[in-house]
Amino acid sequence: MTKRDRVITTLNHKEPDRVPKDCGWAAGMTDDAYNRFIDFLGIKNDRGEFNEWRMVARFDERVLEALDVDIVSVFLRAPRGYKPKVNPDGTVVNEWGMVRRNIELYTEIVGHPLANAKVEDIGRFPWPDPYAPGRTDGLREEVERLYNETDYAIKAVVPMNSFLEFSLWMRGFEQFFVDLASDEDFANALLDKELELQKGFYEILLDAVGDYIQVIETSDDLGTQRAPQISLEMYRKFIKPRQREINDFIHARTDAKVFQHSCGSAYQFIPDLIEIGLDILEPIQPLAKDMEPDRLKREFGDRLSFWGGIDIQRVLPYGSPKEVEEHVRTRIEALASGGGYVVSPAHCIQKDTSPENILALFRAVDKFGTYPISL
Repeated sequence: MTKRDRVITTLNHKEPDRVPKDCGWAAGMTDDAYNRFIDFLGIKNDRGEFNEWRMVARFDERVLEALDVDIVSVFLRAPRGYKPKVNPDGTVVNEWGMVRRNIELYTEIVGHPLANAKVEDIGRFPWPDPYAPGRTDGLREEVERLYNETDYAIKAVVPMNSFLEFSLWMRGFEQFFVDLASDEDFANALLDKELELQKGFYEILLDAVGDYIQVIETSDDLGTQRAPQISLEMYRKFIKPRQREINDFIHARTDAKVFQHSCGSAYQFIPDLIEIGLDILEPIQPLAKDMEPDRLKREFGDRLSFWGGIDIQRVLPYGSPKEVEEHVRTRIEALASGGGYVVSPAHCIQKDTSPENILALFRAVDKFGTYPISL
């Protein structure tokens, strides 16, 4: 079975030859972890690329081969000629006007462009243009090569694909939570603008490569480690209708499955996510409240595929390779029966994880993930 067929089969809730593997984008590696790993593998003249968060945006294909993953991610481009602005203090301003600074593991947002905005400012803000020249430069050629010359399943990502999360970045966390509670006009105006922009990004992506891809990524971190970020009532009022519209927009233009990245405790939202057409939930953060994999599979596994589940907080950084292997076995046991599961880290592997443990994770899938599962 090819990698692509393996992924398609499991996402259709059927059992392939083995459980598919992924290590990409938000469930990939930070730059520090990646550089340590390629040194361990002895890779010279690395061709990997990083995004503004300092996460791997493009793996050197030799790394993908070493991990024997089944999925590769592709990305809509920035406008032709775009370069981030670098301030004298070393902070960087991105395309959206967010000010970013290197802090420990990531490049964090330290300045929110709409922090002091009024509702009338949303229409005047210099929003990036989804249709700007350059967004799809070389994209179809890249995807056609991957489709025709490799057997990877292809997952596609656009530059802006969330509502709650993106609003928190643009407005500031505290202020946007206040907006949701006390300034509905502002919250709705901002969310409506984000809906308009997302449709533009997905339209040009799907027009270019929608016939070649198997998975489309959306995102919204609905949870924290201990609880949801917002109430179910507030989610249903502000976020759910717009997510439904985006899911419908994507499903009408491609046969690809819709994937949502949502860190943290997302359990209370899952029935609603299924109702609005979500196909795949990721990353199944196993130490977050109410995200026990066996419970998720039992309650929702016939209607939703799961992607992730491998703990990066304790097991991967602090466990032995044997403990990592056992952890992977338990996740396959909980989630893989009947298909509907892709193994991957539950977020970016960071520099505190040894290369030996990274290899142990992916090799354990070969050991325990062959169907029929008998553990």
